[in-house]
Amino acid sequence: METTAENIFNVRELIGNTNATLPAFGQIIFEATRFYVERNQPITLDFSGIHQLTESFLKSSIGKLVSIHPDQDQLVKVKGLGHKVWEEDIRSVIQHELSPSEVAYSQKRLNDIFTD
Repeated sequence: METTAENIFNVRELIGNTNATLPAFGQIIFEATRFYVERNQPITLDFSGIHQLTESFLKSSIGKLVSIHPDQDQLVKVKGLGHKVWEEDIRSVIQHELSPSEVAYSQKRLNDIFTD
C-alpha cells in the first residue's frame, strides 16, 4: 500500500486494475484508508490511470468512507479523475450516503421490487 505523509492513495495501484468497477475493489480502497479517516486524518484518493468507474465501486469505497464522520467534509478528497461525469457520480454517491431519507427510500424501493 503506497501512501505518503499527505495520505495520498493511488486507486489503480491498490486495486491492481485500471477499471474501478467492482464493489470488491471499492472494499479494498475502504480497508486501505479507513484507519486514517477513523482518526480524522485527511486522505486523497488519486484516480490517475483509472479508465472505468462505477457507482457500485464508489458506494463501497468513498460512500462508506464519508459515512464514518459525516459531519466532516474535508477528510476524503479525490484527484486525477479521468472524466468530468465521474465528479458528478461521486457527488451523487456522497449525497445519497449522507441523506438517511434517501437511503431509506432506496431501500424501500428495492424491497418493493421483490415479491414472494
